[in-house]
Amino acid sequence: MISLEEAICEEEPQVWLNGFFGFDPEDWGCVTYTDPSQIEKVRAASKPGFLTVGYGTSSSRTPVELRRKILGIYQCSHETGPVDAYLSPLGRQRKLRVQNNDNSWGHAFRMMRAWRVAPETAPLVSTFAHLTYDPAKGRAISRYSRRLKHEEAIKILDMDLLEVPVYGGANNFEPILASGKDLLSPSPAGPVSQSGFFCREAEGPKHLYILTLEGPTGSLFDVPLEGRLVVKVGFSKSPELRCSQFNKAFPECLLRWRVFRSTCADGEDPFSDSVTAKIGEYEMKLSLDREAESRGGEFFLASAELVDRAWQRAKSVAR
Repeated sequence: MISLEEAICEEEPQVWLNGFFGFDPEDWGCVTYTDPSQIEKVRAASKPGFLTVGYGTSSSRTPVELRRKILGIYQCSHETGPVDAYLSPLGRQRKLRVQNNDNSWGHAFRMMRAWRVAPETAPLVSTFAHLTYDPAKGRAISRYSRRLKHEEAIKILDMDLLEVPVYGGANNFEPILASGKDLLSPSPAGPVSQSGFFCREAEGPKHLYILTLEGPTGSLFDVPLEGRLVVKVGFSKSPELRCSQFNKAFPECLLRWRVFRSTCADGEDPFSDSVTAKIGEYEMKLSLDREAESRGGEFFLASAELVDRAWQRAKSVAR
């Protein structure tokens, strides 16, 4: 197997660009092709362990917030087979829902590992693959894929990445949100994660955030909400990824967390480190505990007005 660093840093990188409707490796454990001859071309030109950089296509089947953005990185084996062999039941349902016809995406490389790009810092594909990507040839890139140039592939090392589970994969890793340079360099395997929902983060810049719980929340508490929001406060390198991790703790249901406030969404620079960000988090807790209703830890019931007041105060104190 080629190492990740070698795949990226070779003069002729072992990295291909491809367009997708989404990024769901936990249900879709492969990189698919419609034309079987194209699989053979990529296999002949690549080494086992090659990478595929996935971006959101401009198709209406791609969620608006994902279109034309880099979504994630896949590491592929040279094992190939029918696509259904590498899909979970949910993945098969999704394939039936979005495929063009019965012949679409029938052939696949088995995926070994996958990394999600932090949404807040995900580059546009036109910026990332400025030499390889051409919007006029987007459909051809999605169908056949294209090999990246060296100066494009090494940009992976500057991305904020989180390794995520792959359907059918070993998944013996500890999820850590960090730069590509830190995550993809050779290192001993981490302990098996005992939770698929949360991740540690490398030290570095952090954003403050407030999440709100949406859905039928009124029946969850022993007191009436009376228009109050259910909120969670915290800090993270990527509030959007952290929110996604919390949502994975839920089964498929009507309850979902969403990012209500974040310094990233406010267009502000992150705090320099977790020590500084924690000052802001602590101030949010103090304010909401004093003026709203604590539900333990970083969870509160509060009006939108109190939440905004605590938010502005926390940012000011931390700055």
